[in-house]
Amino acid sequence: MQGLIVDDDTVFCQFVADVLEAYGMQVEQAANGQDAYTRAQQQRYDLYISDVHMPGMQGTELASKIKQQDPQANV
Repeated sequence: MQGLIVDDDTVFCQFVADVLEAYGMQVEQAANGQDAYTRAQQQRYDLYISDVHMPGMQGTELASKIKQQDPQANV
């Protein structure tokens, strides 16, 4: 399984990534919504975990865009 973790707090983002990797998931990280959306357009992930409040694109907007692109996405 592949996951994408999105959070402008890099320490928290790394913590979540470490936990998921300990369970065998391959994880990538993005520091903001725009970077995450660009990655989601290039590759499908099995799981998206996003902060809600980020500068620029909010997590709710990111989730909506990902769901438009892939209605079956787990956000």
